[in-house]
Amino acid sequence: MHADNHRNRVYVPVSMALAKAALLSMFCLATGCETPSASGGGSSASMPSLFGPAPIEEPWAVRCITLRGADRFRYAKRYEELLKQVKELDPALVQVLHDESASTVYYGRYKRNWNPSTGKATYQPDHQRDLHMIQTLAFSDSSVWPFKLASMEALPVGGAEKPEWDLRGAKGVWSLQVAVFYNSEQMNSRKHAALEYCKLLREQGYEAYYHHGIANSSVTIGAFPREALQSIEKDLGVDPTTGTNVKGVQSRIVDERMLDLQRKFPNNTENGHIFYEIIRDPQTGEVKQRIPRASFPVEIPRRGQSEP
Repeated sequence: MHADNHRNRVYVPVSMALAKAALLSMFCLATGCETPSASGGGSSASMPSLFGPAPIEEPWAVRCITLRGADRFRYAKRYEELLKQVKELDPALVQVLHDESASTVYYGRYKRNWNPSTGKATYQPDHQRDLHMIQTLAFSDSSVWPFKLASMEALPVGGAEKPEWDLRGAKGVWSLQVAVFYNSEQMNSRKHAALEYCKLLREQGYEAYYHHGIANSSVTIGAFPREALQSIEKDLGVDPTTGTNVKGVQSRIVDERMLDLQRKFPNNTENGHIFYEIIRDPQTGEVKQRIPRASFPVEIPRRGQSEP
């Protein structure tokens, strides 16, 4: 979506009460019901209110180091002890988490605030001092900085999620994205909201999946083969600098099952709202067109890929 002086992006909220009832009847939230607004704007209602009380969103921490291999438990314990000895750090905030393939040493607890308009995140308390200190720590008897690649990361929240609904395990190449959630002043449980929406869709017979990225949690439906999309050459017009025709490649959905899903789920909602691109007349400022953000195919990621 391109932005200029004559385009604005606004949202209209999906009615929370209507949405829940309509999902039970396989209609409203799925097809993009909205609460009319004279101004074209929207309220600050957030998706967790639709699903009842939500847990506090996952805390963030400094990921100091991730270790793999046969000796990872021993090294992780050693790094944990070393960090607890740093007088500028709180030893109570150092911890090690293990999974089936790696051991990770973390420090701190931070609340992350994501601003989708700027694409930047801030943390409370401010993480800069701790992150810089950890990145520059070195052993007294060597020039090795074991934590120089330290970065901010969400602490894993175990137990609440359904691993079988994780999009990374879906059998296919494409899925249809119908919703995205991100933390804001009104939303602090984007993972919970995505999981609950996925649950509601599955209760209605839809093959719904969630995917948690670094900043966003998305909900998609279906798993389709590569042939579900077809690439076509499109004429993009004349390049004013060269005077030649410019060609581009565009993908379109050709699988009837995906097309049917897109008809039922035409919108890619954001935190439970339908967002519009508003196109105005450059002379009068009058609204000429309101274009809702549409659902769209996404490539199914695989475990181990870098997260968006």
